[in-house]
Amino acid sequence: NLEVGFAFNYPELKISIYDNGIGRERSSKINERRNPVHESFATNAMEKRVARINQSGKVLIEINTVDLPGGTEVIIKISYGSKD
Repeated sequence: NLEVGFAFNYPELKISIYDNGIGRERSSKINERRNPVHESFATNAMEKRVARINQSGKVLIEINTVDLPGGTEVIIKISYGSKD
């Protein structure tokens, strides 16, 4: 199952995504068996995009991934407006 939640408290939008799957650690071990040198293009591209957006100073994006016993939760915080 995948659960997505949104909360807006100006100037911040918080998006939480919960997945009750096998978790990142088990997934990583399975993927290592399939392709031991695989590097995620999507993860690297997303990190670069977030870094570029954060450089603008108009929007700040924070992404935190939490490994849980029964899945994974990703929390994305987007803060709008000036950093002043």
